[in-house]
Amino acid sequence: MVLTISRTATGREYKVKDISQADFGRLEIEQAEVEMLGLNDFLITGMDVDTFPDGVMRATDVIIDGKIAFVCGYGDVEKGCAAALKAAGARVIVTLTDPMCALQALMDSLPVLLGLPRNKRITVKPQTDRWVFPETNRGFVVVAEGRLVNLGCGTGHPSFLMSCSFTNQVIAQMRCGRREEQGKYENKDYMLPKHLDEIVAALHLGKPGEKLTKLTQQVAYINVPVEGPH
Repeated sequence: MVLTISRTATGREYKVKDISQADFGRLEIEQAEVEMLGLNDFLITGMDVDTFPDGVMRATDVIIDGKIAFVCGYGDVEKGCAAALKAAGARVIVTLTDPMCALQALMDSLPVLLGLPRNKRITVKPQTDRWVFPETNRGFVVVAEGRLVNLGCGTGHPSFLMSCSFTNQVIAQMRCGRREEQGKYENKDYMLPKHLDEIVAALHLGKPGEKLTKLTQQVAYINVPVEGPH
């Protein structure tokens, strides 16, 4: 039985329609908790608040302060984008979203636009396009269409994020290679076990200068083992 380790840098997952018909199973790294934090939070806000706005400024050659920034959607990634743009001084407007996400945006004090008027596309340079409203001759700029902004227009992922991601992948490979794991997997999709995810997180606590003590009395209250997973 072969088990593949699946992780995509762009968030695009190329899935076999019926994995049971394949000759292998798959251990998903993309959906691991540390990985999701890295892609949605650390990459855009928090540990690396400059990566996303930096890509925008490199592509447009203008500062963000005072500009109106449209954020399409308000899921995990878009929440990070909105926070980073707001921190950079933009006036953020959320658009093209569903009622639940629209409510979340409003509760975060962000205005929600129902939709955008008809517009036409003008390519300024590779990875940078201007969409113009013919009625007003004004418009907005879209950068890195279909790609990650920091990869298409910036300097890539920061080392801390990549360390989290690669550690996840290595630990997944080590787990698959253990003798006691052989023969356990079928032709299915599997998630990285939570206790391994917590190991990855614990290994990286020292970099920001923090040390975590183990839960003692609290574990009985929340009904989890001391060693995790929590």
